[in-house]
Amino acid sequence: MWAMIKERIGKLPYKYIIYLCILGLMGIMLVAFALYVYLDYRGQREEAGGREAVNSAEQMVGQVDERLDNLKQYYISFTDSDDFSWALENEMHYSDYNESKAVLEIMTGKKIFMDYIGSCFLVNFRTGWVLGSTGMFPLSQVRNSEALYELAERSKGALDKNYWLYNEATSIERVKNYEYNVMGEGKGLSLVMTFSSLISDPGSVFIANIDMNTWKRWIGRALGDCEELVVLDASGGIVYATEDSLVEDCRRMQENGNVEGRSRRVRSGGGRLHGILQTVGCPGLGILHLL
Repeated sequence: MWAMIKERIGKLPYKYIIYLCILGLMGIMLVAFALYVYLDYRGQREEAGGREAVNSAEQMVGQVDERLDNLKQYYISFTDSDDFSWALENEMHYSDYNESKAVLEIMTGKKIFMDYIGSCFLVNFRTGWVLGSTGMFPLSQVRNSEALYELAERSKGALDKNYWLYNEATSIERVKNYEYNVMGEGKGLSLVMTFSSLISDPGSVFIANIDMNTWKRWIGRALGDCEELVVLDASGGIVYATEDSLVEDCRRMQENGNVEGRSRRVRSGGGRLHGILQTVGCPGLGILHLL
């Protein structure tokens, strides 16, 4: 076939051969130009997608951090109030209904932050009483109260006495009448506040466990129609993911250690998404936002 084409071209006048060469060269140039325009357009789209991922991730993380900080400041503002000071400084009795109710309203966020809180409790080691979501009872009724002492001892090393703790959520559950148990849930976000005492060491510790369903709604509301989200803890465990097929690629991004605040492409099936890793204002927790 090529021999026939070569033979027919050879029979053409010389000027037509030149025309064919010029047309062929122009065709090659057009293809090359079209390829260049396509690659340049794709590069601009990817760059724009990366910038959008960065902006969206920063906005999302900022919103989550703002809510957490507002909650933290709320509790800090009430620690010096007369109601809260009563729980720290005085012996509790079952007859102290009005006082304990006032403190419990503060602890549960009143009506402002009540949707944020899953459970909470205040342990006063000096007086030996516990007040929280499960009621008011003596610390002696907690079977494994040593876990609370360990938490208080660990808090001594914290630079900030009011800090966020992730993946070590602690709660106190009723086992039966007059008997309670400290439960380490292993997942979740908690605000830990410690209070010193001149009479006893440790003094008191307050823990507010965030309602993680509320937390997921915060970050879920910020997603657009074509956006996905993966939230990983420090060890790569899944906290929340809108698309499971993205998790492994997101873990690799996290393991690289150099993706903080920078856009990276993530492959999902046959497509590619732009991802940006941002750290939330609590230890060991990162939001990976994908477009």
